[in-house]
Amino acid sequence: MAQSKLMAMSVITAVLIVVHIFICWLLMLRLGWGLIGAAVALDIFWWLSVVAQLGYVVSGSCRPAWGGFSLKAFQDLWEFARLSLASALMLCLELWYYVALIFIAGYLKNAEVSVSALSICINISQIALMVAVGILAATSVRVSNELGAGHPRATVFAATVSIVSSAFIGLAISVVLMSLRDVYPSLFSDDSSVKDVVKELTPLLAVSIFINSIQPVLGGNMAGDALRDHLTDHCSPGHDLQG
Repeated sequence: MAQSKLMAMSVITAVLIVVHIFICWLLMLRLGWGLIGAAVALDIFWWLSVVAQLGYVVSGSCRPAWGGFSLKAFQDLWEFARLSLASALMLCLELWYYVALIFIAGYLKNAEVSVSALSICINISQIALMVAVGILAATSVRVSNELGAGHPRATVFAATVSIVSSAFIGLAISVVLMSLRDVYPSLFSDDSSVKDVVKELTPLLAVSIFINSIQPVLGGNMAGDALRDHLTDHCSPGHDLQG
């Protein structure tokens, strides 16, 4: 991604998705493994993705950035590790936030309905969030590249375009959800109680999706500016306030 070789990543992902669908069918339906089969299929998908991308890198297609194994890879290792740990902590806080919500919902009245409705909302939110996460990654790379090239105006332009684009996409998704709030809950459940709760939560879900379409892109700008440590410091209190 840092070399803008997005087509290769897209082709690898497209092929693996087809393979993933087949593996899911084989393990979940054909062999009858159910949810365990889904977990195994997901693990296989991620490992195949790692192997495919690693094979592409070491094949010579990324020659400007890959010249083979060398001891030089261990130079400035601490700086790389520090940024990696900050990024990992940031992602962990993102994921733990949603897990904590589901755990808390289990202690509410009618816990089964609450957990089911919240799980539906979180799944929809996560699907919408993938768009913002993609823009986040692109923004992080573009901002860091423009800063490294000494182009401050291009940096500001890239950041502005990414934020505005992601905000409009989030707004469009929110409008669609509000327009179809009587319809889309039926895609996830046949229980009328669950569908009613999801319908009630839709306005909050729409607002959350709009906000989450902007926040990750801002995080991408900070990551591109090498401000991951500050970004991590703001993740935890921000999620506490949102909860």
